[in-house]
Amino acid sequence: MRALVLAPNRWDGILEVGIFKFAKFLKVMGFDVRFSNLEGFRYIFSEKFAWFLPKSFGWSNKVFWEITYKLNSHKFGKDWDLIITDASHMIFFANRLNAKFKVYRLNDLLEGFNLPTFFVEEEKRFIERADLVLSAHSTLSYKVKDKNKFFLLPNPINLNLFPTENIVEPEDLMKIPRPRVIYIGAMFEWFDWEAVVFTAENLRNFSFILIGPYKNPPKNLPPNIYLLGKRAHREIHRYLYYCDVGFIPFKLSPLITHMDHPNKVLEYFAMGLPVVSVYWEAFYKNFPEVFFYNSLEEITQKIELAIRKGRNWKLRERAKEYDEERIFQRFKDIISQLFQR
Repeated sequence: MRALVLAPNRWDGILEVGIFKFAKFLKVMGFDVRFSNLEGFRYIFSEKFAWFLPKSFGWSNKVFWEITYKLNSHKFGKDWDLIITDASHMIFFANRLNAKFKVYRLNDLLEGFNLPTFFVEEEKRFIERADLVLSAHSTLSYKVKDKNKFFLLPNPINLNLFPTENIVEPEDLMKIPRPRVIYIGAMFEWFDWEAVVFTAENLRNFSFILIGPYKNPPKNLPPNIYLLGKRAHREIHRYLYYCDVGFIPFKLSPLITHMDHPNKVLEYFAMGLPVVSVYWEAFYKNFPEVFFYNSLEEITQKIELAIRKGRNWKLRERAKEYDEERIFQRFKDIISQLFQR
């Protein structure tokens, strides 16, 4: 059986979450999986993921997208058994392709991204016609009228990538003093630089480690902020193991407050790290173990409290609830039932 996966990012990026893992699940299930994004011509994952659309520009113009589709439609081919896409601009193409079954990975609030408004209508159209909607967050269920095709399937974590023994400290951490507060992930428009800078200035004896892709960081960062950039996903556990607190400093917006299972907390928990995060209700309901703050002034207090509590390997048990094998089995059951219709 042939499956087409449409998603915006690269397979070899730092952001190894969401639809990537479900595409790999399909491959394990025996599907001939093809993958496409808009980031250039290159073979990234394997020979099975054979082609890519050219990197685009002019996203705000719907005519541009129509032309882009027509110019590349021959690459998509026909006779797909399954098409799966997520909350991104790739939904435009998914709406115009034919398949026996279509699945929507509802991983984020689409309106929370800086996309042209016509993409919201594209999403409504796809959800209405999709055979299944697999949502990462229960807070997004309002988007799906037919609840019989809605399934809550949080982002999984591969705990094999987070071993707890025989871990070598990364060289670029060795000279950074402890205690260390770490953030791993993208630092884009949702990242609260103000919170990080404020906290670093008020906790001068702490080091703040920031790992991941970033855009436009503030100039003249305090000397105890270490902006290390991207690291391979398979190396993340080493950094977490040799840090003391996991940090989630997000700006609150609909994009953030509609997440009730943020993948980041699972990675921190997998390495036993106490976690300090900005408060939002949906997150709190699912992970009350986190040390939440409601104001800049509270962050230093929460971090100091987390340090006193120390590493807690019982938190890893919480992460096991989202283990990749468990999520894969549920995904496999759902897709198998779909093809038995």
